[in-house]
Amino acid sequence: MAEIAKTLKGFTRKSGTDIKPVSLRQVIDEAMLLLQPQIKQSEVTLSLSLPENDIIVKGGRIRLEQVVINLLSNALDAVGTEADPKVSLSLQREGKVAVLSVSDNGPGIEAEDMPQIFDPFFTTKDVGAGLGLGLSIAYKIVHDFSGSLKAANRDEGGAEFVMRLPVADEHVLAAE
Repeated sequence: MAEIAKTLKGFTRKSGTDIKPVSLRQVIDEAMLLLQPQIKQSEVTLSLSLPENDIIVKGGRIRLEQVVINLLSNALDAVGTEADPKVSLSLQREGKVAVLSVSDNGPGIEAEDMPQIFDPFFTTKDVGAGLGLGLSIAYKIVHDFSGSLKAANRDEGGAEFVMRLPVADEHVLAAE
């Protein structure tokens, strides 16, 4: 309970626009902590694939948590009607880039919806189930940190969102 309260207090503080070294492991851990009740209730098989060593990026911890929570929440919603719902999150480093992907085995994204998936107020959810701001905000946050966020349908079914962020320079970390 104390851990959840501490994490929620962090969300209530002004997130600011400071860009500094952020542990993606910590971002994922806190997002998972906040989503645990939703994960348990939905009975989704959630798999995490994290590297042995943490990956540090330049960004804002709270804003990056918002992105991860949004991507995971959308994936959990997408698999809500599946017989064997599965969501996976993976994190890896590719050279000087951190790559975080969230995928699901839901119905995927309709071809006609793909071009506007990151537009403000666009939603495929039922009326009252979403404002259509989550992916738009996530896209903006990732771009504010010199990264990219892309959506695609997986060959085996379902959707995948891939966030790429530059890894923080080791010299910057030493100064922190």
